[in-house]
Amino acid sequence: PAALSALSSSDLASLASHLAGGGSIMANAVATVAEGSALANSGTAVSFTVNDTAANIAAAGDTILSAIANTGAAIAITGTAEVTDATTIAGFVTAVTGLVVADTAAHITSAGASALAAIDAYGGTIAASGTVTAAQGATLSALSTTVNLASPITFSVSDTAARILSQSSTSYLGDATAITVTGTANANQAATIEAAAHSGVNPSFVTISDTAANLAAQINGSPALTIPAGAALVVTDVPTVQEAQYILSVYQNATFSGLTDTANNLTSVQIGRAHV
Repeated sequence: PAALSALSSSDLASLASHLAGGGSIMANAVATVAEGSALANSGTAVSFTVNDTAANIAAAGDTILSAIANTGAAIAITGTAEVTDATTIAGFVTAVTGLVVADTAAHITSAGASALAAIDAYGGTIAASGTVTAAQGATLSALSTTVNLASPITFSVSDTAARILSQSSTSYLGDATAITVTGTANANQAATIEAAAHSGVNPSFVTISDTAANLAAQINGSPALTIPAGAALVVTDVPTVQEAQYILSVYQNATFSGLTDTANNLTSVQIGRAHV
């Protein structure tokens, strides 16, 4: 495309005049917006496709894009778009495919409902870049509901269990593509977060810490607790041998501050010192 777009209109016309009957000029690679604009305004029919960044497509404007589209060329965005560029593109009459917004939670929130609705109506999807706090995630989810987006704003949330569960509802976790619980969560907090996560999303925990009774009850409770690999499971009280064996049967990396039981039970069962 660069070689073709660098030709003058008269050179392209001369090239076309030497084609055999029914011949055509076709670019052998995708064109940028600038190259596509030059080809579209050359006055000679050239087949090409435009792929460019959202910033370049937004800066080109609808008039240039319309001229390109009128040649039959498809226009697609490469990579992701910031919300400001996406808002500009969503205001175009010309069809542009591949509108995928990835921007900070602050930028998405400040864009406003009308801008987000326009991006959604244009066929775009919206995701927060990096990680967001629980409060930011809840705000983004509420925006998705308020604007009635076809595809909700997605995000990766990272926060403490207390903050994640302190929002007005845990339903926002259903829009999260990843959930990281920092600090320490108790058994009920961990199970509640797991239950609120979207199907296929497995929350990660640094530490789950609770009494043996609470852990056992939550593992068998509703919502049921699943200890994810990599989490530290700390039993805060001193369990019986039976309680310790049950917890270890569920998660081998649990640790205990000690064991309390009859002498017979303590001597008859071996529990590795690594757990105590």
